[in-house]
Amino acid sequence: EDMTGINPELARRKVLGPAKTVVVLTIRREGMEEPFTVEITRDKINIASVESKMLENEIAFVKLNTFGDTTSRDLKNQLGDLMDQNPKGLILDLRYNGGGYLQSAVEVTSQFISEGVVLFEQYGDGRKDSYDAIPGGLALDIPMVVLINKGSASASEIVAGALQDTGRAQLVGETSY
Repeated sequence: EDMTGINPELARRKVLGPAKTVVVLTIRREGMEEPFTVEITRDKINIASVESKMLENEIAFVKLNTFGDTTSRDLKNQLGDLMDQNPKGLILDLRYNGGGYLQSAVEVTSQFISEGVVLFEQYGDGRKDSYDAIPGGLALDIPMVVLINKGSASASEIVAGALQDTGRAQLVGETSY
């Protein structure tokens, strides 16, 4: 199945399958005349939900890979460590984050805004639910930017949109999924 131009997260899902089974990928690369094949043995891969570090010039960097069960807790722990180092600014990287749980998106956004609506969910019958920021965020006043790209989808778009709409952060990158 041709995956040209497809969101990387959607392409990744096509490769998923039972551990210890083999999938064969046919890859076409620019500059190469013929496609080539690669055999991959599937296995369980644990990817940290949140990664962080202090960059040069006292800038905190937080990369969210997914919005899952432990994302909020992991983010709080890592943000706490970073904020203890008194950074001058913060970069929140949501590139290639395909999303995850809605509640996790609300909890993540709440680390950066102290109040207000994070999102509205509107149903086909016209009902509308409002999700407000949860008090107690750790990085409410630090200058920040959010990195997004075409692989930023779902919960990443909720967080990026809420931070942009509230004037809390600038978005940098390209249009999301």
